[in-house]
Amino acid sequence: MNLSTRISNSLTLAALTLSLAGCGGGGSDSSESAVAAAPAPSPGTTLPTTPPTAYTPDLRSFAVAWVGLQIAGTALDVLHITGETGNCGAGGSTRYDFGAVRQTLSQCVVRTSPDSVYTGSWSATNTTTGKVKSVAMSSPSLTVANPVAAGGQTQFAITAGNVGGLDDFSNDAVDVYSAVGFSLEARVGTANAFYRVGSNAAATASQSIQNGVATLLISSASLGVDYSGNAWRFTVQNLRSIGDNRPDQGTLIVADQSQPSTAATTVTFGTGNGLQFSSGGQSVVKRWSDADVQAALAAARQ
Repeated sequence: MNLSTRISNSLTLAALTLSLAGCGGGGSDSSESAVAAAPAPSPGTTLPTTPPTAYTPDLRSFAVAWVGLQIAGTALDVLHITGETGNCGAGGSTRYDFGAVRQTLSQCVVRTSPDSVYTGSWSATNTTTGKVKSVAMSSPSLTVANPVAAGGQTQFAITAGNVGGLDDFSNDAVDVYSAVGFSLEARVGTANAFYRVGSNAAATASQSIQNGVATLLISSASLGVDYSGNAWRFTVQNLRSIGDNRPDQGTLIVADQSQPSTAATTVTFGTGNGLQFSSGGQSVVKRWSDADVQAALAAARQ
C-alpha cells in the first residue's frame, strides 16, 4: 500500500467515526452531544419568558343568566297575586274573574316586588287549603315595567308559558314559595330579544317585608335559558336582595352549554355591590358599575 492510499483510508475512517459519534454510535450519548453543541448565552442576554394569562370572566354568560333570573322572578309574583282582587299593595289594581278564571292587572305593584309594575293578564286556577295557595297559570300576556325609569320603561313582556307552585302565607310577614316550577317566554327590552326561561328542578324562595323594606331570598333554584340560539344552565343558592338593591349574598353558577362543563363560572355576591367571578381555580373581583359588566348586561337585552 502506497502513502496516498494510506492517507485516503485514514480520512475515510475519521469521517465514519465522527458520523457515528454524531448519531450516538461508539457509546456516546446524543443528549450530551446536543448540550455540548448548544451555544452558551452571552453575558447580559435576557431569555424570553411567557407572561401568565390574565383570567377574564365570562361576562356574557353572567349577563344572560341575570336577565333570565329577572324573568324567573315573575313566577313568584304570579303565585302571590293569583286569586286576588283589589289594590296591589304598593300601587295599581288587580282583579280575579272566577267565571273566566283569569287574573287581570293594571299598573300593579306588590309591596314585596317594588321594582316591577305589572299590566296584563293570565289564565289561572288556584285552590287554598288553610293558608297555603296552590296555583296553576297559563296563557300570559303581561308587561313588566321599571317604576323608576322615565315613563315606566318596559323591562320585558311575558308572551307564553306556565307557572305552578305553592304559596304559604301563614306568617303575615313572609310568603314562602315551594315546589315552584315554570316555563316562560319573554321579549326583553326595546330590541325585543327573545328569551325562554324554565326550571330544571323545583325552586324554593321567600318574599318578606323587614323594617318596611322588601326582601327576596331565593334559597335554591336550577334554571335553563335559551337566548339568541344558545343555551345556558345555572343554579342559584341563598341569593338575597333587599329593596331594589343588588344581591348582597349568595352564589350563581352559570354554564354555557356550548363550552366544557369545566368552564362554568361561579359568581359570588357580596356587600357594597361586589361581584367575585371564579373559574378553573382563578378569580377576579368586579363591580356592577364596571364598564365591561354594564356593556355585557346591555348586550344581553338585545
